Amino acid sequence: MYWLFQDRKQAGEALAAHLVGLGWARRPPGRIFGLVRGGVAVAEPVARRLSVRLEPLVVRKIGAPENEEFGVGALAEDGVPIFSHETMKALHLKPEDLLETSDQKRREAEEKILKYRGGRLDWSRIPRSVLVIDDGLATGITAEAAARYLRRMGVPEIALAIPVAAADSAEALERPGVLYDQVIALERIDDLGAVGSWYEDFSAVEDEEVVALLQRKKAGAA
Repeated sequence: MYWLFQDRKQAGEALAAHLVGLGWARRPPGRIFGLVRGGVAVAEPVARRLSVRLEPLVVRKIGAPENEEFGVGALAEDGVPIFSHETMKALHLKPEDLLETSDQKRREAEEKILKYRGGRLDWSRIPRSVLVIDDGLATGITAEAAARYLRRMGVPEIALAIPVAAADSAEALERPGVLYDQVIALERIDDLGAVGSWYEDFSAVEDEEVVALLQRKKAGAA
């Protein structure tokens, strides 16, 4: 019987307890990133339990033409897009077909970066390990974009933690030294469907809530 989460906060608390049980409180990561936006709400309880500052990581999904919700690619804070080769092939698409959409997503990412942080992430000191958190894992394209971005920044150890994940996507992302060295999911489900179907409340996380969560963590760390 699979776990149905009340909301992102409860899912984050359950994920935090699981990570503590695995020993992460004794060996916390150097940095914790919540993927904007829903991942920040899940990451806040985790960051609090592990006593690590919570930071937002902006990743934007690139949708298919005439169906923006169907993700065929994604880009992270440095604006380098990645695409699902299988999905692109099935839709008879090439990256050049999505140049305008990719540019739009870069602009959106820049806006979110300024809103949440006021500037780009500081990589003057590269942490030994990073923990990335999201509210769920379906196709895995945004999580992959985040991992590839962190690898380009030189992070040697990257883990992904999510409350619920499509089993095949979690397996595909667990590629030590290339994508994620470890993928931790409270539930791995063969027939996941929509991530939101595993939450009683999967209301959209607004920008104001993200800012409030980040400010709350900063106040607690002060």
